[in-house]
Amino acid sequence: MEDVQIAYHHDWQREHWQSLVSAYRSSPYFEFYEPELEPIWFVKHERLIERNNALLVHLLQLLKEESKHTYSEKYEKEPDEGTLDLRNSIHPKKPWPKVAEYPNYPQVFEDRHPFITNLSVLDLLFNIGPDAAAYLRALPLED
Repeated sequence: MEDVQIAYHHDWQREHWQSLVSAYRSSPYFEFYEPELEPIWFVKHERLIERNNALLVHLLQLLKEESKHTYSEKYEKEPDEGTLDLRNSIHPKKPWPKVAEYPNYPQVFEDRHPFITNLSVLDLLFNIGPDAAAYLRALPLED
């Protein structure tokens, strides 16, 4: 996993950024977060894990959350007792983990589409801004 390299022969970063701009330019907080996100979006990391980690840390900072994650040195078939093991909580062939309730928040195209849940943390930030962290903290996971 840590060895997956990123290809830059196609300007996918610009395309992806332009898609975000096109989708969220009219959202209430896009212009507030744009100067923070755009520079980090275009950093050319060698490996995917480096890019994902940089974006995760930056998004946690925007949410004013402490970055408390670590990476294991080796794969543990059975984690130590008391360790929260989320390795199988998201799987492409299984539904997303359920959340007790998803309160609606204003979304950019709500005049044409009903509320769409589970879009992304960027959708949340661009639409409700500084209230995003409180929104996320209020979502208790179901067992």
